[in-house]
Amino acid sequence: MKSNDVGHVIISNSHLPAPGDQYSVSPAFLIFAASRSSIFGSLDEHSSLSIRSVAPDLSNRLRFQPLCGGREESSPIGSTYFSYGLLFAFGQFRDFFRKIFDWWSSTTDLQGYASICLGLEDFYTRRLYLRIQDCFGRPISSAPDAWFDVVERTTKKSRCLNLGSYNYLGFAASDEYCTPRAIETLKRFSASTCSSQVDGGTTSLHNELEECVARFVGKPAAVVFGMGYATNSAILPVLIGKGGLIISDSLNHNSIVNGARGSGATIRVFQHNSEF
Repeated sequence: MKSNDVGHVIISNSHLPAPGDQYSVSPAFLIFAASRSSIFGSLDEHSSLSIRSVAPDLSNRLRFQPLCGGREESSPIGSTYFSYGLLFAFGQFRDFFRKIFDWWSSTTDLQGYASICLGLEDFYTRRLYLRIQDCFGRPISSAPDAWFDVVERTTKKSRCLNLGSYNYLGFAASDEYCTPRAIETLKRFSASTCSSQVDGGTTSLHNELEECVARFVGKPAAVVFGMGYATNSAILPVLIGKGGLIISDSLNHNSIVNGARGSGATIRVFQHNSEF
């Protein structure tokens, strides 16, 4: 399989790989749902793709269909870089004149407010990303399960593998056990209390969950947070404060970094997997 060929992924539950078929799969295949087209080889219309080494249970759901009648075409690398360069040049040109005429001074004179985006990040967002965001911000028209329907902004939908969702436990998809219970819980407790725990945001479910967690870990009590980021960023300032020392891994998640900074403790960072 050539890495510079162009193909289109077609999902088929009924198309099974032939016995013994085994093809290598580029890791870039896993980001196909976020791009206009794949960067893999064009296979024969009846060829099947086995990805047993990546996800054995998906090998019967993927195959390639050539875009151009089986004719191989090289990736337009040159024109891609040229297009980016052209957008970059025109973007710099337009920003230069904006600074001269000061058309957007109302957004730069806000005292006490830091810019959301700085430098090239701001430039890339305004001049490049917003022009091609349709390649990445694809709307979906189904529940965000492991497989979901992606709208191509034309007249068709593509069945794609979901690799960027917070649906860790699969509750978003229709499930004969979970779905009825989730609906009943939403009707009884609503989707959110819209309040912190100390201001009336605690329900009987929260208390029951915390008691269950405490029994499971063998502790007298436990506290439940609504998200992992808040767990680290909120609990670290409670556990340690000024005068304390935090020895932090250089690859720690940003939630741990912010929690450590908010604690006021002294922070010493060591390189990941290195000896002290």
